[in-house]
Amino acid sequence: MALAFLPIVLGIIDLLRIALIISIPLFLAAIPALFLKNKLAKKFSLNWIQSALITTYLAVTIILIFLYLVPYYLGFLESILAKQTPPAILALTPLDLAAAVLLTIIKIVISAIILTIIVFPLEFFAEFVSDKLKEKKIPRLAKNFVIAYCTSLLVTIIILFVFPWILNGIIFLIYWG
Repeated sequence: MALAFLPIVLGIIDLLRIALIISIPLFLAAIPALFLKNKLAKKFSLNWIQSALITTYLAVTIILIFLYLVPYYLGFLESILAKQTPPAILALTPLDLAAAVLLTIIKIVISAIILTIIVFPLEFFAEFVSDKLKEKKIPRLAKNFVIAYCTSLLVTIIILFVFPWILNGIIFLIYWG
């Protein structure tokens, strides 16, 4: 009888473990983002929503720039290692490179706006968890990690059980949208 519940218990443990794995990079990305959010709010006298929206947009834009540059960098390294140059008919002109850069910048700006809108409701949940933890006597970094863990657990549940297609849609938006 007890073995009948074992897959359920192990599934819940795996869900918590996946949320822990996701929360570590989220926590590391949130530390400079929180610092930037507080600096923006103080310097320009912005309210919480304005500073959070600007900070989220900047963080998503930086992540997207990194995600766009990594494949180009790896391709460049591969061409150096293979010591191959493209044939003259496939070689890019400076105008082609400038057009590609301009279109990539436009794509990053639009994708960052869309992803900021998708991510922003999760910041309300993180703020809710932050408000619940204000009464507790926990160090600030530990509070931020608990907030990141709870948010990543919610994201994991949403992606696995509510919208399983959203991860494919985000990847498509980032690279081909």
